[in-house]
Amino acid sequence: MRSEMGVAPEKRIDLYLKSPHKEKLNLLRENRSYIANLVRTEKLIIGEKIAKPTGSISSLVDDIDIFIPLKSQRGFDKERKRLKENLATIEKELKNLEKKLLSKDFIRKAPSEIVRKEKKKNSSLRSRAGKLKRMLREIQKI
Repeated sequence: MRSEMGVAPEKRIDLYLKSPHKEKLNLLRENRSYIANLVRTEKLIIGEKIAKPTGSISSLVDDIDIFIPLKSQRGFDKERKRLKENLATIEKELKNLEKKLLSKDFIRKAPSEIVRKEKKKNSSLRSRAGKLKRMLREIQKI
């Protein structure tokens, strides 16, 4: 999430981890110092009944809700702009790639390995575009 949101690796962040599963909470708590060190947290909150902090982005990984509050409106605006620019670039690339993949000449003349590679790239770009759209929706709610 940090890299997706353009948060510098050296910047300390607040991190909230929420799970309804006691065993996962215990595991998170037992490894609190490792998590705090690896993620470079300023504040690390782990619990079962944590509300999503105002102005935060979120993700769900293995039944663990992850919340990272963004600190300022300026940060939101800058991040929104960055996400929109990345999405526009990916959508342009997707449009060109899909045009190529719809071309019967390309499919017929290109080596099958190249066609497979382009299809894989198309799938990857679609996935990335989906993530960016989700992140934009998240940031629009803030």
